[in-house]
Amino acid sequence: MLVVGEPGTIKVTIDSVSHAFGTPQNDSLEKWKVRTEIHNRELAKMQRYIANLKQAGDSAQAKYIQQRADSFHLAYKTFTRQMAKNLEGKTLGDFLKDMYPLTYVRKYPDGRTVTINADTNEEIGEVKSE
Repeated sequence: MLVVGEPGTIKVTIDSVSHAFGTPQNDSLEKWKVRTEIHNRELAKMQRYIANLKQAGDSAQAKYIQQRADSFHLAYKTFTRQMAKNLEGKTLGDFLKDMYPLTYVRKYPDGRTVTINADTNEEIGEVKSE
């Protein structure tokens, strides 16, 4: 169970699904957890559906559903990034900030190192070596 230690009265419910609320960061954490649970459940359903479509030989519909799943996942990443930005410098913001970076660095076998857009997986530019 995640709980952010901060001034105020934190109320905790321990059950099959535990909750902590009553302070700004814990209330935000609960919103993020609910969104994450929905995201994970729905994305898993889409992935199972895509697998079934592929198995049935319907690659066009599978591709369409994959695009919908990608869009759904991007919306979740954007939500998480925005929450991290809104809570910058706070415990929860620090927890969320590196979860979905906007870019990452890829090193190719030929020695090139490039910056990649984490959402599109497209090259943004070559990293300058020092």
